[in-house]
Amino acid sequence: MNPLKVLQLGTSGPLYGAERWILALSRHLDPALIESHIAVIVDEPDKPVPLLDEAARLGMRCHSIAAPGRFNPQAISALRQLIRDEGIHVIHSHGYKADIITLLAVRVTDARTVATPHGWSRDAGWTLRFYEWLDRQSFSFFDAVAPLSPELTRGLKQSKTVAAKLQLIANGVDLSEIEQAGPAPAELVALRKNGPVIGYVGQLNARKDLSTLLRAFSQWGRVDASLVLVGDGDESASLKALARSLGIESQTHFCGFRSDRLEWMRGFDAFVLPSREEGIPVA
Repeated sequence: MNPLKVLQLGTSGPLYGAERWILALSRHLDPALIESHIAVIVDEPDKPVPLLDEAARLGMRCHSIAAPGRFNPQAISALRQLIRDEGIHVIHSHGYKADIITLLAVRVTDARTVATPHGWSRDAGWTLRFYEWLDRQSFSFFDAVAPLSPELTRGLKQSKTVAAKLQLIANGVDLSEIEQAGPAPAELVALRKNGPVIGYVGQLNARKDLSTLLRAFSQWGRVDASLVLVGDGDESASLKALARSLGIESQTHFCGFRSDRLEWMRGFDAFVLPSREEGIPVA
């Protein structure tokens, strides 16, 4: 029996939770049953595409769909051609852009469609809110919708046309990736010699509520302790300013995006995830 050809479709961006979830899913599908492909809609051709780079490193079948700009119609025809060229049976899309382009591309093909919502933005501008609203409306036209959490499932059940297509697939953690992590970085080992290290790994944005973490750390009163934040995001500058105003600038270490995030986590004395909302809390 020939394997089912499944295309995981994502969009450009750093290797955050959704992207790593795609990689983990593809790594652990039985290759005797599923032939996995990973494609990314590339809206900025001059920038690297971490998801494809990592997928290629893992030996996966990779496809780049060049479509400059927020929404480029050429992505539709390119995806449709990819479906035909590779004989794709199922497209599993992730994110509002991928979802909408999938529905437009599969017309006049035999491919089936699955969408996985990874959560919604908080305090987003009206443009992003509109696209996410449009995405939720699009689920009615998918063959199946597979949320990752009971919370997402409950929200989508409010639509009768979507409720019949829902299949909750509980979020998982790729333990093989954790088992391959090396020792803690030397700079983290040095910090631990001074005192306890409290750590966070993830994006620096409003949804993660890192201002609460900084304020709590400042009230702890342990001058020998360190707070380490691994990740990047649009709140980086404001959080650094908050650390200065709280008098903990010398104890707070902003490490930026790190490919060795698991090695950093291994060296923390405690890990804190202060998020008010999570789509896929894999950290």
